[in-house]
Amino acid sequence: MIGIVVYSYVVRFQGFWPFHTSWLFNIREENVDASANYLGWEFFRHGPLSLWPISSIPGLGPIGGSSVAMTDSLPFLAIAFKPFTFWFDTPFQYFGLWIFACFVLQAIFAGKLLSLWVSNNLVVLLGVTFFVMSPAFLDRMRFHLPLAAHWLILASIYFYFTKQRKLIHWVLLGGLSVFVHPYLAPIVGLMFIASELSEIKMNKKSISLAIRNLFLYLVMQIFAAFQSGLLVFGLGSTGKEGLGDFSANLLTLFDPARQSLSPGNRWSNYIQDIPEGSYQYEGFAYLGSGVFAIAFVACLLMVFRSSKITGLVYITAIIVSALLLTYFFSVGHSTGLLLGSLFSLVIGTWKSLLSKKVSIFLFILMSLTLFSFSNRWSAADSTIVFSIPSGLEWALSVFRTTGRFIWLALYSAILFVLVASSRIFKSHFAFVLILLLGNFVGLMESRGGVGIIRSAFKNEVNESTFSDPLWLSIAKEYRHIVVVNPSSSPKLEQTTTDFFEFPVPYLWQDLGRFAAKRKMTINAFYFSRSPDLKYSFESDQLRDVIVNGRYDRNTIYVFTDAPMWILAKINHRDQDLIGLLDGLPVLLPDLAGCRSCDLTGFQSKV
Repeated sequence: MIGIVVYSYVVRFQGFWPFHTSWLFNIREENVDASANYLGWEFFRHGPLSLWPISSIPGLGPIGGSSVAMTDSLPFLAIAFKPFTFWFDTPFQYFGLWIFACFVLQAIFAGKLLSLWVSNNLVVLLGVTFFVMSPAFLDRMRFHLPLAAHWLILASIYFYFTKQRKLIHWVLLGGLSVFVHPYLAPIVGLMFIASELSEIKMNKKSISLAIRNLFLYLVMQIFAAFQSGLLVFGLGSTGKEGLGDFSANLLTLFDPARQSLSPGNRWSNYIQDIPEGSYQYEGFAYLGSGVFAIAFVACLLMVFRSSKITGLVYITAIIVSALLLTYFFSVGHSTGLLLGSLFSLVIGTWKSLLSKKVSIFLFILMSLTLFSFSNRWSAADSTIVFSIPSGLEWALSVFRTTGRFIWLALYSAILFVLVASSRIFKSHFAFVLILLLGNFVGLMESRGGVGIIRSAFKNEVNESTFSDPLWLSIAKEYRHIVVVNPSSSPKLEQTTTDFFEFPVPYLWQDLGRFAAKRKMTINAFYFSRSPDLKYSFESDQLRDVIVNGRYDRNTIYVFTDAPMWILAKINHRDQDLIGLLDGLPVLLPDLAGCRSCDLTGFQSKV
């Protein structure tokens, strides 16, 4: 119920109808991931039913094709919907249903998690709202739709702490995390390893059982990675440059700033923004003023109930935290008070953190948190860089966007505040009132951010920039589109006068829409990983084609490389059309003699 209510408030069922797709092409401050997710699905659903791996997309990408995982198109939903949708041409998307499901599942697992320590159902119900209204969760709705599956993290925490421990739950959850998004898989995987370690006993039978469980889990992970298409470009494509740039700030839990939000729309009107690095929006994990309000009130209550010495320790922790943050990082006093309140709660409940299960959990939590900071530790705008060996840096670059691993700490902090506070308040009625106050504060502070999220789901008309009537003739004449030279995010290199006329930089988006609608193939697209080795080989082949004028009759050649374009203008054949179509440099084999083609808008470069 809470999931549906919050979804109705935030998204308002916009984008829910599967036959509405225009909202996926809303360019969100130069972020175009949603359109890539959708187009990858369209190429996949119109491909052959019998494929191996099952998520392959033969008609998209370099020689050998690509996969649903490489376009982040939610492989498990793509595989599930394909048998029911491949036969009709009407645009269809499941991403709106996915967003709805994420709200519901976020609420379900938050409720199950809280119920492990909280017996009052009303307290659980109100506590769930803090998880579903988490700014980091809501923020992903408008940028990276697969990464909205924060419920996988909550589920892993629940499976870790519940007494109803079943291997099948872990295996399915781990496999599903791979089929959703590879960045969620390590979090779930480490929680599973922690679960095994917490249950292991120092005897042969227990150790053998743990090894067996780990082996079965690993087999499922490898199977899921292969079938989702994560390995389609080879192991050489798994790493990416930029390790450390996309990290989390050390103060991210207290920072309401999200660089992607438009000016004037922040996640909080109460808490001061904290300076951060250019790409540290990936580590956005603001707890929310509602959680802070509960922590602060609980801390005050704890101080009043304590002895003079203990109360003095709590007050000292708050004041010292505030002064240190203000002096060293120039953040507001409010941020320091909030950090001090959380620190005092930890001090006041330290005895409950000494069990083996909690200790192992805290070790995994701290490990992922440290990794989220990467080798570039930033507190506000102060940064310390640690050098790491090049071999280790390459291995870690597989998950270069390390800031996302702060999410385990985010939800652990929310859980800790709610559970610890529930034990400090002796009266359920008083705690319910505090929870209502916290929910109200959080609702008021997030109005700006929620407004921006709503705008991302508007089903506005987003037309392609291809308007020349010649495109209609092209659709009947050709079956393939080849970008010269191909890349994992093709754009025009605006280095010659011919390249300045194309109106938008997202070349792959317009070409992808054109090709997907007409069931054509295309060799270049916006992929999460780059098939550099395959593209290098293909570029050599294309150069040979252009030098010798051996163009394929069924292929449109689109140029993004200036030297290759100049070479094509020199070596083109008389029967080929070469020039600008809607500002796009193209070569159309054997179309010069087309009498039915409307060439009024075509700018010949012969």
